[in-house]
Amino acid sequence: CFSTLSPAANFDYHSESAGWWRRLDRALDISDESGYLLYDAIILEIKSVTAIIDTHIAQTLSYLKVSNAKLGIIVNFGERSLTWKRILL
Repeated sequence: CFSTLSPAANFDYHSESAGWWRRLDRALDISDESGYLLYDAIILEIKSVTAIIDTHIAQTLSYLKVSNAKLGIIVNFGERSLTWKRILL
């Protein structure tokens, strides 16, 4: 979960009800706790895996289709340095 990465990332100073972000599990009624829907337009997936693989991309594409968002970003903290992938629908 993104909130466990650092105390500063806990979002305590912003309320989810403010409307600019929602956890994917609540926004799309799925069991993903590492994703966020930002501004009802961007899917942000937080990963800590050895590499971003096709399965991660397919998962994000599915979330994009269900949410009608057009941009997905997968951020991976599990590699030697931060990696990310942008996915457009």
